[in-house]
Amino acid sequence: MFSNETGGVDLGQRCRGIALGTLLMVAVVAALISPRTLAVTFWIVALGFLVSAFLRRDIYMQQFRPGPVTATLALFVSYVFLSATWADVPAMPLEKAALAAGTVAAVWMMCSLIRQETRANIIHMGEGVFLGVVIGTLFLLEEHLSEQAIKIAVFNSLGFQPGQLKPVEYFYWDKGALIEIEPNDLVRNLTGVGVYLWPAIAAVLGVWRRPMNFYAAVALFVIAAAAITLSNHAASQLALIAGVIVFAIASRSLLWARRCVAAGWLIACFAVIPLALGAYKANLQQIDALGSSVQARLIIWKYTAEKTFENPWFGVGANMTRVIGPELEKTAVIVGNDRWPHRLSIHAHNMYLQTWFELGAVGAVLLAAIGLAILSAIARLERRVQRYALATFSLTAAVLTSSYGMWQVWLIGTLGVAAVAMCIGVRALETSSPASADLT
Repeated sequence: MFSNETGGVDLGQRCRGIALGTLLMVAVVAALISPRTLAVTFWIVALGFLVSAFLRRDIYMQQFRPGPVTATLALFVSYVFLSATWADVPAMPLEKAALAAGTVAAVWMMCSLIRQETRANIIHMGEGVFLGVVIGTLFLLEEHLSEQAIKIAVFNSLGFQPGQLKPVEYFYWDKGALIEIEPNDLVRNLTGVGVYLWPAIAAVLGVWRRPMNFYAAVALFVIAAAAITLSNHAASQLALIAGVIVFAIASRSLLWARRCVAAGWLIACFAVIPLALGAYKANLQQIDALGSSVQARLIIWKYTAEKTFENPWFGVGANMTRVIGPELEKTAVIVGNDRWPHRLSIHAHNMYLQTWFELGAVGAVLLAAIGLAILSAIARLERRVQRYALATFSLTAAVLTSSYGMWQVWLIGTLGVAAVAMCIGVRALETSSPASADLT
């Protein structure tokens, strides 16, 4: 599009990049409109890469040797499988372990192929990632500003009736017609905007020529920041700030940025229980200014942290919170002046705390190892690429601190697509001219 590097390359040599770039664009747009589509679209993208691999004759098998990141992820997934042996409902850990194993294998395969791609095909893939994030984010921004007019019109045209859309409390009806949707219905979508942001910026800086790449990167950041800021999702807002801060630090000193991110990761993995208990002891759940959602989560975190001590080493088994939580909720009571009952919920709304409760100290150690392996891999990238990867890691780690369950299918798909998009962004920058791709 805004690159003159594909003009001398035969269309037949670029069709693979065009096809995969289109698949990525459609998958990202669909994910930002409805994250649950990733249960299907992620695997369609993976299948596209697999088919392209069989049609290639320039594949080097040594590129498929698993590195430390893949190895630590495989170890973590193996432990999740093992947790089925002590879980009350073994099918729960087995189901999620199988999903995680498939996702890790698919991402490993796609990233191995991307590392061997030609510059011309990387350009098309990078454009697909960038345009997908732009289109999806513009849709979300429009929906925020129009109070979800497009979704309301589509749902009404499809003939949906009261009770058919979930969660039912988000949808308001009048005489069988949908008239309003709660803004919170878009909260899940904002996670993708943040997680895909820095990979898309890296991709466009690497594939388009200057100054169009610079303008495009700035425009994407502005619309993404606007969409996140206008939302009700505080977790995405704080994560966006975390990503910007890390990017700024990395622009000055990569060493200190890596140190800060590593320290934050280790604190999240190993200090989450005392932090959760300390926050409750400080009566933060009594501060109305924090909002009811934060107050409720502070109580959930405190209760989950306390229950962790019942199985501190190995936990109760992966995804078992969805079974134990509803059972305990039947006897949940409000304590003192708290506004909300003390309960587990169906997940901890915090990946690090959920890891401790379900997988114990062993799981926390393995989770920490995954993060350190990723940071070590980032440190081996070209210096001009590292700040985008660090910003992506930090933003993702931050958003997982206060929202969602770690085994949700759409979330695992979101992280998988983000990893592939970041790999494309890295490859785009590494194969580009430094003078053309430098943001500053």
